Amino acid sequence: MDRKIQRLIIDDTGYETEIPDGYIRKVIKEPAGQKGIRAVIPGVISEVRVRKGQTISKGHVVVMLEAMKMLNAIEAEIDGKVAEILVAAGDRVAKGHLLIKME
Repeated sequence: MDRKIQRLIIDDTGYETEIPDGYIRKVIKEPAGQKGIRAVIPGVISEVRVRKGQTISKGHVVVMLEAMKMLNAIEAEIDGKVAEILVAAGDRVAKGHLLIKME
């Protein structure tokens, strides 16, 4: 298994750790310039609750995101139609990551 060595410094003490490629590949990069529903915190997608073409209203729960051992409901901030779903259960996402494209 190919690994990447990372060096961390905590309280003036250096540590080395290995990060497997499989873990690194699971982190998804955000497409630039897209508008839609974004992750408000980093975490792991546990469930997608909408489908492409579905019409949703403001406040509709579109994704369940696990962060810090808690499930967080990500809600639509606008009314609209789901144009594309960019994540699936198990995906790791960063804060601000585009989850759902809206029409």
